[in-house]
Amino acid sequence: PGDGFWLSMRRKDGEFCDPKPCLVDDRRWLIGRGDECDVRLRMVFVSKHHAEICLDHDTDPCQPTPYLRNLSRTADTSINGVELQGTDTKRYLRNGDLITIGGRSEIAKS
Repeated sequence: PGDGFWLSMRRKDGEFCDPKPCLVDDRRWLIGRGDECDVRLRMVFVSKHHAEICLDHDTDPCQPTPYLRNLSRTADTSINGVELQGTDTKRYLRNGDLITIGGRSEIAKS
Protein backbone atom coordinates (compact mmCIF):
# COMPACT_ATOMS: atom_id res chain seq x y z
CA PRO A 1 0.00 0.00 0.00
CA GLY A 2 1.04 3.60 -0.62
CA ASP A 3 1.65 6.34 1.89
CA GLY A 4 -1.36 8.27 3.06
CA PHE A 5 -3.32 10.27 5.58
CA TRP A 6 -6.91 10.74 6.71
CA LEU A 7 -9.22 13.62 5.79
CA SER A 8 -12.48 14.54 7.50
CA MET A 9 -14.95 17.21 6.37
CA ARG A 10 -16.71 19.46 8.89
CA ARG A 11 -20.50 19.44 8.46
CA LYS A 12 -22.76 22.49 8.76
CA ASP A 13 -23.61 21.50 12.36
CA GLY A 14 -19.91 21.82 13.30
CA GLU A 15 -19.28 18.08 13.69
CA PHE A 16 -16.72 16.24 11.58
CA CYS A 17 -17.79 13.41 9.28
CA ASP A 18 -16.09 10.03 9.63
CA PRO A 19 -12.50 10.34 8.37
CA LYS A 20 -11.73 8.83 4.97
CA PRO A 21 -8.32 7.40 4.07
CA CYS A 22 -6.50 9.19 1.26
CA LEU A 23 -3.61 7.30 -0.23
CA VAL A 24 -1.05 9.42 -2.00
CA ASP A 25 1.56 7.99 -4.35
CA ASP A 26 3.48 10.14 -6.78
CA ARG A 27 0.31 11.86 -7.86
CA ARG A 28 -1.43 14.80 -6.28
CA TRP A 29 -4.79 14.94 -4.52
CA LEU A 30 -6.68 17.78 -6.16
CA ILE A 31 -9.19 19.79 -4.07
CA GLY A 32 -11.81 21.99 -5.73
CA ARG A 33 -15.25 22.08 -7.30
CA GLY A 34 -14.23 20.50 -10.62
CA ASP A 35 -15.51 17.04 -11.53
CA GLU A 36 -11.95 15.74 -11.85
CA CYS A 37 -11.04 16.69 -8.27
CA ASP A 38 -10.27 13.95 -5.74
CA VAL A 39 -11.91 16.03 -2.98
CA ARG A 40 -14.90 17.84 -4.51
CA LEU A 41 -16.40 20.85 -2.75
CA ARG A 42 -19.49 21.97 -4.65
CA MET A 43 -19.58 25.59 -3.48
CA VAL A 44 -19.35 28.78 -5.52
CA PHE A 45 -16.58 30.24 -3.34
CA VAL A 46 -14.29 27.27 -4.10
CA SER A 47 -12.16 27.42 -7.26
CA LYS A 48 -12.38 24.67 -9.87
CA HIS A 49 -8.81 23.64 -8.95
CA HIS A 50 -8.40 25.23 -5.51
CA ALA A 51 -5.53 23.37 -3.84
CA GLU A 52 -3.62 20.12 -3.95
CA ILE A 53 -2.07 17.76 -1.43
CA CYS A 54 1.17 16.04 -2.42
CA LEU A 55 3.94 14.13 -0.67
CA ASP A 56 7.46 15.54 -0.35
CA HIS A 57 9.83 12.58 -0.67
CA ASP A 58 12.90 14.81 -0.20
CA THR A 59 12.27 15.45 3.51
CA ASP A 60 12.52 11.75 4.43
CA PRO A 61 12.39 9.12 1.66
CA CYS A 62 11.19 6.48 4.15
CA GLN A 63 8.37 8.67 5.47
CA PRO A 64 7.35 11.38 2.98
CA THR A 65 5.71 14.53 4.37
CA PRO A 66 2.33 15.69 2.99
CA TYR A 67 1.98 19.34 2.02
CA LEU A 68 -0.83 21.57 0.81
CA ARG A 69 -0.26 23.84 -2.20
CA ASN A 70 -2.59 26.75 -2.93
CA LEU A 71 -3.74 26.88 -6.57
CA SER A 72 -6.47 29.53 -6.29
CA ARG A 73 -5.90 33.13 -7.33
CA THR A 74 -9.26 34.38 -6.09
CA ALA A 75 -10.32 32.43 -2.99
CA ASP A 76 -8.71 31.86 0.40
CA THR A 77 -6.78 28.77 1.41
CA SER A 78 -5.47 28.50 4.96
CA ILE A 79 -4.03 26.03 7.45
CA ASN A 80 -4.97 26.55 11.10
CA GLY A 81 -6.14 30.08 10.28
CA VAL A 82 -2.89 31.11 8.53
CA GLU A 83 -3.58 32.04 4.91
CA LEU A 84 -1.36 30.72 2.14
CA GLN A 85 -0.38 33.86 0.25
CA GLY A 86 -0.36 33.59 -3.55
CA THR A 87 -0.58 30.65 -5.88
CA ASP A 88 1.94 27.83 -5.63
CA THR A 89 2.52 28.57 -1.93
CA LYS A 90 3.00 25.29 -0.08
CA ARG A 91 2.89 24.40 3.61
CA TYR A 92 3.65 21.10 5.25
CA LEU A 93 0.77 19.34 7.02
CA ARG A 94 0.77 17.82 10.50
CA ASN A 95 -1.76 15.67 12.30
CA GLY A 96 -4.69 17.74 13.49
CA ASP A 97 -4.17 20.58 10.98
CA LEU A 98 -7.37 22.32 9.91
CA ILE A 99 -7.45 23.25 6.22
CA THR A 100 -9.92 25.97 5.25
CA ILE A 101 -10.87 26.26 1.59
CA GLY A 102 -12.60 29.37 0.28
CA GLY A 103 -12.97 30.81 3.77
CA ARG A 104 -15.71 28.33 4.74
CA SER A 105 -15.07 24.71 3.86
CA GLU A 106 -12.97 22.91 6.46
CA ILE A 107 -10.96 19.71 6.15
CA ALA A 108 -8.97 18.15 8.99
CA LYS A 109 -5.82 16.14 8.34
CA SER A 110 -5.05 13.33 10.73
